[in-house]
Amino acid sequence: MTSPTNLRDTLASEIAPIHWRAIEGHHRRGALFIVDVAVELVDVALAMAEDRTDAVKGWLDAAHIARPTGDDVDAWTAEEGARFLFVIVQPYVLAQRLNLDVGDAE
Repeated sequence: MTSPTNLRDTLASEIAPIHWRAIEGHHRRGALFIVDVAVELVDVALAMAEDRTDAVKGWLDAAHIARPTGDDVDAWTAEEGARFLFVIVQPYVLAQRLNLDVGDAE
């Protein structure tokens, strides 16, 4: 069995940047959750992987984790180069919006 520290390290190592269009299909199949920047993506991934429903419910209730809205999807689709960090915790995909500072090149 993987220890929590090792699972956390494994999940952290699997977090990667991605463009919206590459994860849009996960949204269409209902598997995508957006994680607010107020919460560490790896913390959410670990809680989901460990089936810690109280923690996940707390983030859902506080709107720190949510499915993308239609407005979100429209904006990201229209935006050239909308980028996220993402990690897969089967059967879900967790993504966190990356905001480029003005002047940053992609």
